[in-house]
Amino acid sequence: MTQVKTKSRVMMLSLAVILALPSCKTGPSQDPRDTFWNGRFPRQLEWMRSQVRELSQKERDAIVIRQEKDARRTDLLRVGVIDSGVDIAHKDLQAQIDYRIVDGRVAGAGIDVMGGGPSGTHVMVDPTLFSFGAREIKNGLIVEPVESPLQLIKQSNDIFVEHFYALLQNDPELKESLFAQLPKESLSLRGALEVTKLVKIEDHISTYGKEKPYSLEELKTNKAFDFYTGPDSYVPKMIKYASRMEHGKRFYEAMKEALEVTDQKTGLNKNIANLVTYLKIQQAQAALPVDRGDAIRTLDPAFNMVLWGADAFDPLTQLERKIKASDRWNDKTPVEVVESIISENKPRYEQLLKDLSLKKDEREAVRNAIKNIEKLRPLAQTLQNIQKDPEAYKKMKSDLRRYVIRTQHPYLAPDSNSNSHATHVSGVIAHQNEDIRIVPLRVTTGPIGLSPARQKMITDQYISEFHNWIQLPIVAELMNVISKEYSGMKMTPKRAESILRDYLQTTKGTLDAVFINDVVKAVEAAGAEQLKLANVSLGTTFKKDHNLDKKHESMVNDLFSEFVRYKIGQTMNEKAPGTLFVVATGNDGGWLDGVTKAGFPVGITSTRFLEISQRKGFKDTPNNAVKNILAVGSVNVNGTLTAFTNILIDPKVPQIFSTGEEIYSSVPAKSSEATLNMVSGQFKGVAEAQSLVGKTFENLEIMEKIKAQANAFETTSMIDSLQQSIALKIHLDAPLGRQNMSGTSMATPTVTGILANYLVKKMEKERISSKDAYLHPSMMPEQVVKDVMAMAKVSPHSQVITIKMLTEGIKKWGTAKEATIQASKAKEIFHPKPTGTGSVVRCEVVFR
Repeated sequence: MTQVKTKSRVMMLSLAVILALPSCKTGPSQDPRDTFWNGRFPRQLEWMRSQVRELSQKERDAIVIRQEKDARRTDLLRVGVIDSGVDIAHKDLQAQIDYRIVDGRVAGAGIDVMGGGPSGTHVMVDPTLFSFGAREIKNGLIVEPVESPLQLIKQSNDIFVEHFYALLQNDPELKESLFAQLPKESLSLRGALEVTKLVKIEDHISTYGKEKPYSLEELKTNKAFDFYTGPDSYVPKMIKYASRMEHGKRFYEAMKEALEVTDQKTGLNKNIANLVTYLKIQQAQAALPVDRGDAIRTLDPAFNMVLWGADAFDPLTQLERKIKASDRWNDKTPVEVVESIISENKPRYEQLLKDLSLKKDEREAVRNAIKNIEKLRPLAQTLQNIQKDPEAYKKMKSDLRRYVIRTQHPYLAPDSNSNSHATHVSGVIAHQNEDIRIVPLRVTTGPIGLSPARQKMITDQYISEFHNWIQLPIVAELMNVISKEYSGMKMTPKRAESILRDYLQTTKGTLDAVFINDVVKAVEAAGAEQLKLANVSLGTTFKKDHNLDKKHESMVNDLFSEFVRYKIGQTMNEKAPGTLFVVATGNDGGWLDGVTKAGFPVGITSTRFLEISQRKGFKDTPNNAVKNILAVGSVNVNGTLTAFTNILIDPKVPQIFSTGEEIYSSVPAKSSEATLNMVSGQFKGVAEAQSLVGKTFENLEIMEKIKAQANAFETTSMIDSLQQSIALKIHLDAPLGRQNMSGTSMATPTVTGILANYLVKKMEKERISSKDAYLHPSMMPEQVVKDVMAMAKVSPHSQVITIKMLTEGIKKWGTAKEATIQASKAKEIFHPKPTGTGSVVRCEVVFR
């Protein structure tokens, strides 16, 4: 189901019908019915999630021409990817995505089951900001949002700054004060909101003068004249010290007046109140408290974009600010800062090695730090060279702006950048044959905030279907069977419906309900689109619970598990009989027997229903009659089961294994995380050693220990900034669009891809056209499964079960040219060619 590399945060699906999910923040729903009164996203959100604008005009023109040619072809095989959404702008996939063309233009690709959008893309939007400026929040929904919240925030900020600055310069009392020295660019509405976030401005005014005022010298020592503001510090220090400065009371009164003027002209307080109301409703399921401070923090990405643009997310600019703000380094260049870090810390690391109390792993970390800390030198030198070259710096800033829009825009959900799972899966499938076309079918894969109305609608739908299902004669027999498993405990249908309704109102119940509902709709869509194959590298798991304190709830969840499998099987039989669903077994490292442990949609058969049918003469239930599922587990290259793979113990569902370890394929080339990991790897041990400095030196004076500990954080922070800056520069030069992932999620598309390649050739050989393939006798799922089993080989490691493998003939992606470029650039930086002089060339800093 999911890939097992937890660092990438991709598709960590472990949905459990009965396992309690931790209480966590829900993500924003991608369905506008959950967020907007009119059930539609504003135009700017639609632009963001459609992804079409990420394609250049040249790329769009090429896609239109290719789609027109595809429409005339009869040899193509369309393959569905039921997953979290595909990067439809990815260069690896543009030639094989099945785009939708409307009036000669690219309008999208695939089907957004999750949100009803124009594309089944990987982009996740966050509508929260549109509550700011809306007419009202009604029943948890945004009513009449403004067209651009960012524009409203900028307008509010401009009004506040203009009025506040005029008072500072013209007020008889303030113009003679130190506050008059505040430059206009250091003032912002966000700074004023920070000051009044936890303490009302009236309280600042009323408490003024109760503390001893600072002297001018104390203010200078505390750097009150530092006017710096930025994404990590919205308020100049002079404002922070206002309560202890002469004329501070009048300063607060002026700030209050400016806020009141802003409120009168833009409805600031109402807009913030709307935001608080909306956040409370969105987080109600997770029981997370929300106050005005939370709302103001939610505005940070918007203020960052409005006030500083791309610079808010530029580690190079942040490095500059850190240097300026440092008491130790504020007059130094980056190279001089690094020389200071090396000369200060290398002797400490060497001294630290003499400490006999160090553990083995700590000692290894310190040795690595001594070995690698000098690699900071070429890092700093490279950054200075970039800044010294106007053209290089201009290009970096231009690339940075595009990067920020695609990764840090306030309309994007936080998880959007890491949503690479379906793109990786699609890359594996598409690469097997150029005549394959990918159809993304996006479904819900994580906790989301539903509107009360839609939650009720979904719950009522499930209860209605469950009510009808539980009346079936075979289900009445099922309840008797399950009752015996629960020590003869009785359960009436009415009681079962009541318990199920309560469960579906919980966070985990809502997630299960929405996920299963989306999968059912995706199955229907696969049939409606007549897709011969559909890859399903996800699922939900069920584990039987005999909790004595909650036996009734456990029994109903057991019933619900059977109901879900029945429902999915019925949909497959009735709505998609010609589609073969290739489904991952999952990564729990266990078995799925259909009773104590089950998985949806992979293990949808029911041994209980099977036994009842045989004993009572009932017709097979739909899920026991399914002929169009192929389960996929994972083996390594030697045919050994991988540690994470689940095994399906079900004779009615065919199971095959393929390679799922370290599969290299396409991912959205947006996040710079992989590049940062590469750069950070050059400094193995430095951070660990830095954290040890000053903690165990018994031969040093106490004050030296304290000083070393105080410097440790600042030094580590500076090293982090250097690494982030150079990693972003390398990433912008060559965005990495492929990486390795592992899991049954990766084994599954290798099977889907091999099957797709086989079917394309079969169509050519038997002269079966694309339009006739869906229900052609020789291409029906049951026949395709027989064919694939005949193609498979038996693993030499088969023991208790027979491991049939499909591991040969898989086309693998070559190393991305971007990865080669990144490796080359990293080598140039960390292992520069000797100049022959043996000295470091000093460049003057060119900070703006």
